[in-house]
This record gives sequence, structure tokens and C-alpha cells, in this order.
Amino acid sequence: MRKAFVLFCSLTNCKSNIRYYSTSTESQFKAIVPLNPITEDIYYVEEDNKNMRIIISAPVEKPNVFQISKVETAPLFGLKRLTFAQDKFDPYTDGRDDVEIAQGDIFAMYADLYDNEVPTDTPFHTDSEIKMDTIHCDLSCNANKIKIGGSYKLITAKFFNIQGSEITDEFIPYLAKSSWSCYVKNNRHEDPDEIEVTDNTDLITWLEQKESNKIKIKIADNKEYLTKILVIKCSINKNGRNIVGEIQLQISSVL
Repeated sequence: MRKAFVLFCSLTNCKSNIRYYSTSTESQFKAIVPLNPITEDIYYVEEDNKNMRIIISAPVEKPNVFQISKVETAPLFGLKRLTFAQDKFDPYTDGRDDVEIAQGDIFAMYADLYDNEVPTDTPFHTDSEIKMDTIHCDLSCNANKIKIGGSYKLITAKFFNIQGSEITDEFIPYLAKSSWSCYVKNNRHEDPDEIEVTDNTDLITWLEQKESNKIKIKIADNKEYLTKILVIKCSINKNGRNIVGEIQLQISSVL
């Protein structure tokens, strides 16, 4: 699990902890910080081989985010020299306090607060479909995340035969709103649990489309489900055979 580094943006604290810094035209800068139990955990690559990121910014809607691109400690006894390269703020994985509730000059901002739990290769086949190597259903979306309180996400179902040719038109007559369902499951860092939410109108809103192999879905602004996984299923029965496609979307939001 990636660590969420917190920066409490106080001008007084920043001046006392960052001893020296320099800037360049390539949106990079270096800073020398004291070596202590907090800064000793700062390194340029984490366990998942991704660059560690940190937010150094004024309290604005889209804060400045930087990657740690280099760390030097050997020549500097008791100090640590860090090189920062500018990155972009990701509203799905980064977080910040609301400006309205900020306490005085303290404003908390979090880089990589939420892990990206869902792989980008979202089409999912059931075990029976993989073993049978036969007709299967793929669900697709333009992203592998869904934002609480956000706009609708369009989900598209496509069907393929053994040769990999698309045969969606053959299955459209069998599709209806009742073909679609969804549930919420915990992420990999929590105890396994699944909650059926297909008919939970306080949380999930479905919007039928003209083409029955497509549907739109959105999730209400309920922070209880942040970092969990929304699993959407499309199931049909044709000639006594049940065909199921699934897609997983990470439930995300800015704090």
C-alpha cells in the first residue's frame, strides 16, 4: 500500500524545516531538510516502483504536486537533499481539505491518499468462460474510476465468439435494464465483503440508453464507499446458457 504523505501548509513551518532550496526553468527544485523520523521515509521510489509524490502548494483548487526524483544523504550528515520534479494533481488519488473548513493557516493536502485499486485492463471474463474458450461478454468504460457525486459513466457491453469476432447484434434482443446489476466490494487492504446495491436508489442511479447494450450509471455523494470497488455486471441467458460480463470501477473523490 502506498503511503499518503501529508503536508500541513504553514509558512512558519516551511521556513523552519526547509533550510535551502534552488529552482530551475524545468519546473524542478532542490531542498535540504533535517533528517528525522519523518523525512527518513521520503524516498524517490516506493514499494510499487512508482515515484513518491508530495503536495507543496498554497490552498487552491488544484495544488502543485511534485515527484521525488532524487534523494541524497551520504554527503550531508544530519541533512537530506531532495530533488522535486513537478507533476499534476490527480483528483481521484490525491486529496485536500476544503478551503472553507481550513483551520487558520493550517491546510492539509495529501498526495496518493487513495491507491488505484483497479487495473486498466477492465474487461473481465468469468472462470467458466475462460475454461470453455467460447462466447464471452466484455464490459468497457472510458475510465477505471467512478467519482462519488460525479456525472454518469457509460458502460458498454460487447459480445465475442470463439474466433474473437464481435457478435453483439445477436445478443441485443436479449438485453434489458434487468440485465444490469452491481455490487460494492472492499479493496485489497480490507476484509473481503460484498454489498448488493443494484436497487439502492439512494446510492446508485441507472440511466437506460437507446442501445440496450449500453447503460449509464452514477453513484451518490456518499463518502462511506470511498476507496471501495464498484463491480458492474451484465448477464443474459440465451439458449439455456448464462453469459456474464463484469467491470470494476474504483470509487474515488477529492476530500
